[in-house]
Amino acid sequence: MYQLPRSTRLIHIDSANDETVLNGTMKSDIRYYFKEAITVSSNYQIVVSPNEVQIPISFYQITAHNNTLNYTYDGEDFTLIISAGNYDAVTLQTYLINSFEDSVITVLFDVVNYKFIFTSTTGTFTMKSTSTCFTLLGFSNQDHNSALVSGVNTITSDQVCNMSGTRNIYVHSNLSVTSMDTRSSRFENILCKLPITCAPGQILFWSNFMLTRFPVNEIYIGMLEVQLRDDLGNLVDLNNCDWSMSIQIDIYPSDREVTQLDHSVLGLVPMKNNQNIISNQNINDVVP
Repeated sequence: MYQLPRSTRLIHIDSANDETVLNGTMKSDIRYYFKEAITVSSNYQIVVSPNEVQIPISFYQITAHNNTLNYTYDGEDFTLIISAGNYDAVTLQTYLINSFEDSVITVLFDVVNYKFIFTSTTGTFTMKSTSTCFTLLGFSNQDHNSALVSGVNTITSDQVCNMSGTRNIYVHSNLSVTSMDTRSSRFENILCKLPITCAPGQILFWSNFMLTRFPVNEIYIGMLEVQLRDDLGNLVDLNNCDWSMSIQIDIYPSDREVTQLDHSVLGLVPMKNNQNIISNQNINDVVP
């Protein structure tokens, strides 16, 4: 028989509260200290559910984490930095053409095979595996050396270029939820993964239709920290745009049947000096 929770609380999070944002205008690392802590007795279980999330797609496809192209030209090392922003293949092609040192390398885009072609008529060159933009350009993670094609030094990307940027947003918290993350091959404190299904400038709406719920170890919750991370585990830069979400806290008896409503199961304990009493666990202990 389905057991109803003894008590339920909703936590509504809004990044518009500037006092709680830990990473400035990025607005993807938020910490709240509750004036009244949620506490339960040891024979009850706290169960956490992410209810819904609204996030503006204000982050860029190219960021500081995927914007460098390291290359050598006639044995000399260079680094090309792609400015943060949203690009398609054509605008990225134009940017690269205008950015190579002394314009010694030109760039073509094969619209049929969706690959970039780099050429030079004056020297040999190598695209270095230390670059961070290889996925965008369609290069596998290795050095790529130019070769003569019809008398022109040429490198063609060996894979289809991927201009999608991050495909998901992962909502991390300092609560002891357990989600297996194959990126790190270990359990992480991830409340939910949000597939990005809308275009830049729109708002991503996500609801917990699967009714995912996590029993947690905490019996006191006095602080909550939530982070938004991309596919590579980096904090998302929302460019000073605000987002919000709701988290549901349900309380269940852990070792006895529910017989009557017990209002003492979940208490609200006043906090002193913004003290954190959530099992002394910081989100940085569980997020790499």
